[in-house]
Amino acid sequence: MLLSNANSTVVVYISSHAGEEFIKIQDTDVISTEDFARAIMEMHIKGRYKRMFIFLETCRAFTFFKNMKAPNVFAVASSDEGEDTKSHAYHSTLGLSINDIFSHHFMDFMNKHCNANSTLADIYYHLRNNVESATVKYMNNLGVDMSKVRLSEILGEKDAEKEDSFEYVGEKEFNELFAKG
Repeated sequence: MLLSNANSTVVVYISSHAGEEFIKIQDTDVISTEDFARAIMEMHIKGRYKRMFIFLETCRAFTFFKNMKAPNVFAVASSDEGEDTKSHAYHSTLGLSINDIFSHHFMDFMNKHCNANSTLADIYYHLRNNVESATVKYMNNLGVDMSKVRLSEILGEKDAEKEDSFEYVGEKEFNELFAKG
C-alpha cells in the first residue's frame, strides 16, 4: 500500500512488456489503460498525491496514457503507438538484457548530466535525442511548463559524495557475481 497524501510527490517508473493500451506485469497480469487511468483518478480524488511523475518503458508506451485525465500528472513514454523498445546491455551469463535503451539513457542523464538546475525538460530532451529506436513522447497534466520543474523537486538531490548515487539497483552486484564465472 502506498502511504501517500495530498502533499506527496509520487514517482512511478515501469519497465515491462506491453501492447497497444496495456502493460504486462510479471508476464502473467495485464493492466489496461482504462484501469490505470481510473486508479490514478481515484488517487487524485482521495488526495493521495500532489504531483505524479510516470516514466514508462515498454513497447507502445504512449498508448498507455490515452485515457489519462487526472490532473497534476506528468508522464514520459519510451515509444509511440506501433513502436517497440529495444534491449540494451546484454548479460551473456544470464542470457538476457539487464536493461533497455530508455533506462540506459535515463541513467546516463542522471549520472553524467543531472545537476541542481536540471528540469523535466532537460531529461525529456536528453531521452528524445538519444533513444533512436523509438519516439520518446510526454504527456503533461501538471498545469506548468516542464522546463519549470526541477528534477531535484521530484527525485531529491544527487549525493555529491557518491560517484554513482543514481546507479541501477543490483547492476554492480550482478556484474560481481557473474564475473566469477
